[in-house]
Amino acid sequence: SEYESELTSMVMDITTGNIVRVDSSSDSIYIPSEINGVTVTGIGEDVFAYNDTVTSIIIPQSITSIENNAFNYCDNLTKIYYLGTEEQWGNISIGTGNDILTTAEKIYNSEIGISEAAAKYTENSVEVTASALAPEGSDFYAVGYSEDIMTGMSKIENGTAVLPKDTQNVKIIVWDNLGTMEPVCEAKMIEVVQ
Repeated sequence: SEYESELTSMVMDITTGNIVRVDSSSDSIYIPSEINGVTVTGIGEDVFAYNDTVTSIIIPQSITSIENNAFNYCDNLTKIYYLGTEEQWGNISIGTGNDILTTAEKIYNSEIGISEAAAKYTENSVEVTASALAPEGSDFYAVGYSEDIMTGMSKIENGTAVLPKDTQNVKIIVWDNLGTMEPVCEAKMIEVVQ
């Protein structure tokens, strides 16, 4: 009754909807609202206990319970991006041993994802402009393609990136970091315009 998501490095009990294990060394963790079509409704007991690496976490509004000690001794957790309202956060059943959830900064109504993306031909290259809301430490990249063959990859810095002139399509990707390359949100494919 467990399902492992390769994209998120999480194991979920599909009968309860609880995340029961997270295998990640990332400092930013993204909990999806569903895994393999099953709604994620809880964070299980001890899932993040003693994790001193995680500094920020994205929690979807589908979460209705956080079990005992789920975040026990997560001393470096400083930011919680909650995709719902403050009132919805208040309705989550939070078990004991999760004191860090009261001291960490909570950012409500977060919309994690790529908000804008465009690509246009210039004289010698393709200029990409894009913006996204993602946890600190995320890497933001433009990957160029020509007829399904990769033409190049460039980090998006200050909202822009440059790709080779033969690029026809660009995939915008937000990864938690280049060490694990776990996606933070759904990638966005755009066509290069004149």
